[in-house]
Amino acid sequence: MKRKGGFNVLWRYFAWPNLTIAVFAFAMIAVYMMQNKQPYVMALAPGMFYMFIISSFILNAAIGFHLPWTASYILGGVLTAAYGAVIVFYGQKNAKELKA
Repeated sequence: MKRKGGFNVLWRYFAWPNLTIAVFAFAMIAVYMMQNKQPYVMALAPGMFYMFIISSFILNAAIGFHLPWTASYILGGVLTAAYGAVIVFYGQKNAKELKA
């Protein structure tokens, strides 16, 4: 017998914010690594992966925007590309400011 609530509902509300916090942490780590001339792709790649996962989930989920999977994947990819571009732009900008 399957229950409607319980752990499955709790997990949805716990997992999404947890991964969202991880995305911001990976962004900060990637920018820090850029500023210190470290291989920042090691932090950017998992951050982009998680960004795709959480954005496509919230776009598709009934507790989110409830879009079809195809639209969710496309918009998730666009948001992921924007996330990566902003991180690289911001990190390079700050790295140049630290040199000056």
